[in-house]
Amino acid sequence: MGGRAPRSLAVLRYLAERSGQLMTSDELLKQLWPGIYVTRTVLRVCVRELRRALQDNAETPQFIATVGRQGYQFLAVVSSTPLGATPQDAVPIADAEPAPSSQ
Repeated sequence: MGGRAPRSLAVLRYLAERSGQLMTSDELLKQLWPGIYVTRTVLRVCVRELRRALQDNAETPQFIATVGRQGYQFLAVVSSTPLGATPQDAVPIADAEPAPSSQ
């Protein structure tokens, strides 16, 4: 993903964590580039890199949709089940045992 990989991955993570929600360009810029002035072009380049890496198409998106001139929406369903695990392997957080103390 080039020299912008960390920022592109941050965009992907931010969108994926809010799957199904419209994230405005202004919000993405404010959250991912706090205190730094960048243009929307930087965000568009990151999304283009992500689409290329995900083999996604802007006209018929499976992962990242552009919503008018407002922002972006992550379309895929995100699961917290680790890769290779089945839903039956997942342990609800409330049932998870605490880590042993170091005392």
